[in-house]
Amino acid sequence: MRTIAAILGAFVLPGRTRTVILVLVASVVLWEAAVLIFQPRPFVLPAPSVIFAEIDSDVLWYANHAVFTLGATLMGFGLAVLVGTLAAIGIIYSRILEYTLYSLLVSLNSIPKIALAPLFVIWMSTGTTSKVAIAMTIAIWPIVIDTVLGLRSVEPDVLEMAHSMRATKWQVFFKIRLPSALPYMFSGMKVAISMALLG
Repeated sequence: MRTIAAILGAFVLPGRTRTVILVLVASVVLWEAAVLIFQPRPFVLPAPSVIFAEIDSDVLWYANHAVFTLGATLMGFGLAVLVGTLAAIGIIYSRILEYTLYSLLVSLNSIPKIALAPLFVIWMSTGTTSKVAIAMTIAIWPIVIDTVLGLRSVEPDVLEMAHSMRATKWQVFFKIRLPSALPYMFSGMKVAISMALLG
């Protein structure tokens, strides 16, 4: 009986997943109903059925563009993680970088990102390079901020104990600072991946 229950349980969705699916389905149904009732112009708000029919008319074309967008997003996100993590480490260990690079990143973050898009297109054309650069520029900010916060979140007593035991800077970084920063880093990456897609 337990084996049968386990097999049946494998096909039953968890409570949260079931709720998310129900909310999504309900949203699509309400969207379709709202279009039927209020009848807005199709270019303002098309019905979900019209959208699905259009995608179904040329699935390969839409799939090709979806793969292209996903590839550019992942490349931008990967570069943001790499450059952002290195920048955060530099900011932690270098006063000069903290006063220059950190201030520059704060200034860049205050600029509306949509204003940077035409500049990237002019500099790098309309190919993949400009899209990856925009995605990286938008996604790098939360990674740097959260990684810096994580690397600084170590208790001073722990650092003092490590220094008293003659731990090197690399040992302190890999065995104390980095493990403490990982939750912050993953939190920043969670925000950054959605921002990279937006970029």
